[in-house]
Amino acid sequence: VGHELDQPAAGVVHSAGVSALAPLRLATPESFERLWKVNYLVPLRLTQSLLKAGRIVGGGSIVFIGSISADIGVAGVSAYAGTKAALAASARCLAMEVSKRGIRVNTVAPGIVETEMAAAGADMLGDTMERQRADYPLGFGKPEDVAHLAAFLVSDAGRWITGTSVVIDGGRTIGGRGDEARDHRNRQQTDQDAVIGHDQPHVPVENAVHDLWDPAL
Repeated sequence: VGHELDQPAAGVVHSAGVSALAPLRLATPESFERLWKVNYLVPLRLTQSLLKAGRIVGGGSIVFIGSISADIGVAGVSAYAGTKAALAASARCLAMEVSKRGIRVNTVAPGIVETEMAAAGADMLGDTMERQRADYPLGFGKPEDVAHLAAFLVSDAGRWITGTSVVIDGGRTIGGRGDEARDHRNRQQTDQDAVIGHDQPHVPVENAVHDLWDPAL
């Protein structure tokens, strides 16, 4: 891949990703493999190829797109969250490996971002998604919010930032809101369980697993 570039890149942003909404007990081997391949192996292997081919300039920047689900509990995305946590961990180690060349490596960790694919998930979850909006003091994000942060990390303005995961979530992870937050999470869990088969033990797995594009993209 690296040999196909006309000249070395000053910045690389890995923004492709997929998600699969399902409780762990209903996740299929195929969904596991797809998640790990697209969310973890592909960006790491591509980065490896670019570095081996010398296609990232000294002083350049690499940005991975993670998720706040790597750090907070979110029902129904166990495998997805694992891929994002692994990606962030590898990014930190990679930052140490390439620092001698002045290359910076960071991860952007968004919350829910309003995209067409996120809308597809909202259609499936019904009003559960809208109730989640209450957990975001600044509301859901826009794609350009994530893009602007990635552009900052790639630019010279982020020259002193490396090996970290930058959260961009409209305040979602500021903290709980006491009993109100706990009641909301309990209602959300009940709704999600009903949607993805917790209350329907005989639901076919193929009907319970829904592949969605990463809502952060």
